[in-house]
Amino acid sequence: MNKLEKTSLAAGLFFGATGVILGAVGSHALKGQLTETLEYFRIGNRYQIYHALFLLILGLLQSKYPGKLMSLSIYNTIGGIVLFSGSLYLVSLAKIKVGMTTPIGGMLLISAWILLLIHVLRTRSQSKHSQTPSITIPVIKFSPTTPSATAFETPTYDASCGPCTPQSITSRPAFRNISTICFFNSNPL
Repeated sequence: MNKLEKTSLAAGLFFGATGVILGAVGSHALKGQLTETLEYFRIGNRYQIYHALFLLILGLLQSKYPGKLMSLSIYNTIGGIVLFSGSLYLVSLAKIKVGMTTPIGGMLLISAWILLLIHVLRTRSQSKHSQTPSITIPVIKFSPTTPSATAFETPTYDASCGPCTPQSITSRPAFRNISTICFFNSNPL
């Protein structure tokens, strides 16, 4: 697990846990407050939990689809949660107005989704042209002295034997009449 993947997963788990805790505590602490105050808190809490799940997904995707845009998406999500949800918590719990912090946090969250979209679209278009499927096909060549293919009915390949060479394979009893067994990769690159 690389550092960015670990950061994304840890942040997602942290924000998920604190989102549940704050949701439970806030629902009791704000019980007689104005509807507007309670609504600010709920919005901040909801977005924190949604984006905690988003961070978990990003952490899982990061190892399979690494890239600069993926990294930026992770960092923007973390920053967006702190600024957006954090500022709404401050407004609703401590009555502290923090100016443009909420919209900046919202823009970071939006940009995280857009960066991931761009990354997915770029990755998909590149993979069409640059990657071909890799298939490993066993090839068996029988020697002229082999009476039939029935001599090869129950062979097994034991990976613990080391490198697969014609000499190491044909020395085993089930393979005595086989001249060559080789494994090749059909990928032309």
